[in-house]
Amino acid sequence: LVLTTSTHYGEVEPYIKDDKKLGIMALMPSTRTVIRLAKIPELWNVGVVCASDTFARVVRDNCLVIGGWAERMGTLLFGNPQKLKVFLKNKDAIILPEGYDAFASREEREIIKAFENKGKTVVLYDYKIDKGSFMYVEALIKRCINKKRSL
Repeated sequence: LVLTTSTHYGEVEPYIKDDKKLGIMALMPSTRTVIRLAKIPELWNVGVVCASDTFARVVRDNCLVIGGWAERMGTLLFGNPQKLKVFLKNKDAIILPEGYDAFASREEREIIKAFENKGKTVVLYDYKIDKGSFMYVEALIKRCINKKRSL
């Protein structure tokens, strides 16, 4: 059994052999993330700093239903501290992936900390598994266990 998100299904599916099951999970922003995003004032300039365009697209799509600021939201990928400094100059808030430390250099983490120390808003975007997806995955696991037991 291999689990993936609907976002990455197309990338994973070609690698699945005939005897393997591929389960799809829907992820949604956590309640804490939604609350923090909903508190962002409409006129603020907000940016996403992350490691992939895919993550940025998912964040943007989810934020469009939360605030009009999402339509103006810029994106910057980790990897260039100087570009990060320029990107943050006109931002009131940034959205980062939960655990962004794994993607950001030490210098980028220091720049982000300085941004936050200026009273700017940093929202950590984290996910939870959709309840329906969790039940689906649970059923898949049970089927796999029962199948192994019957062999």
